[in-house]
Amino acid sequence: MMNTQLYCRNANDYLDLYLLARSLDDEAWQNEIMDSLHQCYGEMIEHDMKTMIQSLWTEYRKINSLIIDLYRSLRTNPEDETLKSKITILKHKRATLHRRIYMEEKGSSF
Repeated sequence: MMNTQLYCRNANDYLDLYLLARSLDDEAWQNEIMDSLHQCYGEMIEHDMKTMIQSLWTEYRKINSLIIDLYRSLRTNPEDETLKSKITILKHKRATLHRRIYMEEKGSSF
């Protein structure tokens, strides 16, 4: 969150400079500022994507841990249908999460 605020503050500075360049009719400076602003925006998006993917992987690992714990419980009580049902639900959730991670990583350019 702190990095996003820094990027936004940086973008606001660039926009102020752009307005100044426009008031001075300096087209080259305007283009230079816009290029910097696009780069700043790209860095912000990349950072947000990395953070989101890390969060998804953390959730994936938590689900795996829960599944392992439920399988351990199932060893002591192999006929417990509630445990089996919970495992099935978590497996579906894990598969959905895995597909989302795959698509996010495939779609990102870093």
